[in-house]
Amino acid sequence: MPLRTIPAGGHFTFIRLIIQKLYLMSTNTTQLPSATTTTDPTKLCSITNNSGVDIVITMPLTSDETPDAGSIVTFNKDVEIPQAAKGGNVITNGTTDSVTLNRTAPDPDTKEPFYETLYDLWPSTANWYCPINNVSAERDRRTKKFPAITVSTDDVTVMKETVSFYQTISANPNTKLAQDYVTAANASDPSDSDDSTSPIAEFFAGTKSYTHVTMASVVAVEAYYESFVFGWANYGSLTYYLYSSDGNTTSFQGTMVLTQPATIDNTLANSGYTCQFVPAVAPTDTTKVDVDTSKAVSLTFSDGLFVDDTTSDIPDIALKGSFQLRRTFSKVSTDKTIIPVMSGNINGAVCLGFDESQLTKPGESDTQQWLDSLFNPKGAAQIFNSVMQILGALMMLHFIGTLFYSIGKWIYNKATGTKPATPDDIVKQLKEMRDEQKAQKDAEFKKASGDKNAEVPEDSSAAVSKATTERAALSDQVGYSKAETTLDKVDANLSKMEKFTAKNKDLNLEVEDAGNKLGDISDKLDTVTPENLSEVMQDVRTQLSDLTSTVKQLNVDVQKIVADTQKAEVQKDIDEMNDVNDAVEEEKTTTENENGDPENGDPDGDPVEFPDL
Repeated sequence: MPLRTIPAGGHFTFIRLIIQKLYLMSTNTTQLPSATTTTDPTKLCSITNNSGVDIVITMPLTSDETPDAGSIVTFNKDVEIPQAAKGGNVITNGTTDSVTLNRTAPDPDTKEPFYETLYDLWPSTANWYCPINNVSAERDRRTKKFPAITVSTDDVTVMKETVSFYQTISANPNTKLAQDYVTAANASDPSDSDDSTSPIAEFFAGTKSYTHVTMASVVAVEAYYESFVFGWANYGSLTYYLYSSDGNTTSFQGTMVLTQPATIDNTLANSGYTCQFVPAVAPTDTTKVDVDTSKAVSLTFSDGLFVDDTTSDIPDIALKGSFQLRRTFSKVSTDKTIIPVMSGNINGAVCLGFDESQLTKPGESDTQQWLDSLFNPKGAAQIFNSVMQILGALMMLHFIGTLFYSIGKWIYNKATGTKPATPDDIVKQLKEMRDEQKAQKDAEFKKASGDKNAEVPEDSSAAVSKATTERAALSDQVGYSKAETTLDKVDANLSKMEKFTAKNKDLNLEVEDAGNKLGDISDKLDTVTPENLSEVMQDVRTQLSDLTSTVKQLNVDVQKIVADTQKAEVQKDIDEMNDVNDAVEEEKTTTENENGDPENGDPDGDPVEFPDL
């Protein structure tokens, strides 16, 4: 059976929405009709809030469902926030209230309207709508009552672990954790996902840090980042600095500015946030981040993308957020912060956006060390491309839970309809869902990449494989750029040394020998291709370690022969080479850990947590 269609720009936020609207797209944007509001006790669900924070109940909504008249319906017509019996929508901490569950939808087979008796409820924080739980409420056929639901601090624990898990596999898709997750999910039966003996449940139970995570909680987090702008604005206002590379130079494209409104209103586009792309005044001058506010372009958050045109197949601007490990770019082993990164297309240029500019301070031209790899002319374009390919892989990887829950819920809907599903029906529907999911993700990736021929990996297994390959390539590409920068610094240091060693035969020969080794490394970097990048960088890291260690000692030896008036000058060179050598060793160690044995526990990373939980 075909699944229900969704309005253009709609994006799922809850499990039922995942079933009914993730896979098909339509241009229907008509206002949903409203059902008559009710206080019928058979349509009330009791909610006890012991979570520690005030909550609202949010529910998925599809284009063919008729919501209760008293509910708040979001701008994209994809989320319903039901009213509480005591008034308003908020259920304060430590209280019990009831929400109205009153929808109708067409029967999957006869298309006749029927009252829905199964709802996916997402208790969420009342301020930022962050999910705390993901629970199904089914009305008892005999008593005509919905089960009472309690939201507890245990749910908060589950969600904290889930947020960390989601961001960790995003930032570390090359690890055994991500690979085992995909394997377990693919081996699980959707009908017994809550069974503690299912492969996916056993997977989470066997992890070090995510023992309380469930597939339901993963789906809720996946949906949240696709549905709401708040997380990408870091629950306030945020500016991303956007850069691109044409293979020769890196340019500053401008900023994406997400401005928090005085009051969040989910009936408005972007929940009331002002989202704008502001172009750079001088794109080629990366020492400045001046922008032209008179040319600002409004953006709409739709299907997890910030776009300037929700109707275009390839918008002029399309940016999508993901989570990356800061260490990936800094190559500092202790740099464990997980950061939001914007990737996408701005007027045909592939861009990366960070919430820090390349400037240490406004008005200074020094690049931040952790971002310097983006400004090397020989390696930047490949870095941008790899991040974009990882984004495409993550788009499929993160929706493994979607497909998993979709087929399970579809089976339930069929079972309660006029014609229960047969095994053949399930196989057929699963294939249709996979194909439809792939088609939707392809469409989104085409927008983000600006390439009408772009495609995401075929399935979750292919996605984790692609992400692993590109993640390793990204690490080597960053290393390549940093190696080029290191050679420039060593070359400058050797040039300064020559004026002191000209009359010292032994030291002069050592400087000359170091210069020859520098040339050999430079020649080797010039031979890099995508195919031999890993092999070349493995050799270069060892050679750079030896070279910078040698040059560091040469500076010490030079200081011994210069006049007292020159020792302070040479000391600056010594300090500089100490820093260069330390950075080389740090990059080498970090890369070895990234690409080494991934089985020693869960990969580390400090996630961007949900606020107030």
